[in-house]
Amino acid sequence: YVALLYLGGATIYTRYEMTYPQLDVGGALALFFVAVLALKIVRKKKKYKGFLCLLATIGLWTILQYIKYGEGVIYFQLLWDVFAGYIICVAYKEEVFYYYEHCLTKLCLISIVLWFASWILPFVPVLLKEISPNWIYALEESNILIFGLQPASFHDALLFRRNCGFAWEPGRFGCFIVLGLIFNLARTHFSFNNKNFMILLMALLTTQSTTGFAALGVIALYYLYNVKRKYFVPSLIAFVALSAVVASLPFMSEKMSTLWISKSHNEEFEKKVTYWTDVEKETIVPQRFDGLLWEFYNIKQDPLLGYGKDPARSYTGNYFNNRLVLYNGDLKVFAILGLFFGSLYFIMIFWGSKYISAYFGTKGPVFAALLFIAVNVSYPFQFEPLFLAMYFM
Repeated sequence: YVALLYLGGATIYTRYEMTYPQLDVGGALALFFVAVLALKIVRKKKKYKGFLCLLATIGLWTILQYIKYGEGVIYFQLLWDVFAGYIICVAYKEEVFYYYEHCLTKLCLISIVLWFASWILPFVPVLLKEISPNWIYALEESNILIFGLQPASFHDALLFRRNCGFAWEPGRFGCFIVLGLIFNLARTHFSFNNKNFMILLMALLTTQSTTGFAALGVIALYYLYNVKRKYFVPSLIAFVALSAVVASLPFMSEKMSTLWISKSHNEEFEKKVTYWTDVEKETIVPQRFDGLLWEFYNIKQDPLLGYGKDPARSYTGNYFNNRLVLYNGDLKVFAILGLFFGSLYFIMIFWGSKYISAYFGTKGPVFAALLFIAVNVSYPFQFEPLFLAMYFM
């Protein structure tokens, strides 16, 4: 439950990022992991061989980083994340899948009730805003740690405010929910007729998250592959064809060309970032297409070892004075670790996905990994301890 709240990062006290660790966060998490470590000792579960191999790999990467960059390449936050993920793994083992779904469902139920109340009772959003502390993120109108609302002004075309749940942004909340859905379906052998599934699905709808809705396509293919195998290939072909048709529509092709391919757009983007970083001294989080392009520049700068965990060494860190924040988690793996070590990371992800499939007895060992990759398109979850624990299995 605590790990989920830190994953959501709805407040500055539950903000948990490798690049910008906060002392109060580290202290709070330390208490949690000491308790988990005590549980591990009680259960006397030992599984060191693979973990030592992983540490040796990180050590090799660190040595190579030191040879290239010199001092300041030992990233204690990375080691902390890996150790934390390992502690969760050995202490809870497969129970972590059930606890994830269980706690997530309870938090989703709370968010549904409060979100529904917020648009049928006008005083509720006002009350939530009044009792919210002053250390919430700018993307939220209110937040009480386990529930938040995004301002209606953020999306004028939407009828209702988006449900942030226990996260700092509704899209991030949606990513957690789709992962809970795949664990629920695997656990219930693809039965939609269960309370948890309906709560999770309803909560996902209230987020109005494009990333979450897109990830539902992976879950649908997972369901078809296991339950309606004869429909899987036709559905996959139809999905690819539909995606190609949508991408070729005038408004989509124009959007892609202006957001990514167009030289004039890139020049305009650079001017905007330069203004906000140099004049306003603000950081900028670009749209997905822009973020992908600049993350490619980071990979191109050092494809072998990556820039490590110091953003100042990245291409964008130098070019934009370290004020451009990129959120694509899939490409960021290669930008940080380089192509070789980044590939090892994704091999670990697929091994973990294979284990999850075998544990639940489902077909298609790659679907959990595909879903994790899908949610990482918009948010960098790659080094979060709770997710690392699932793939350390």
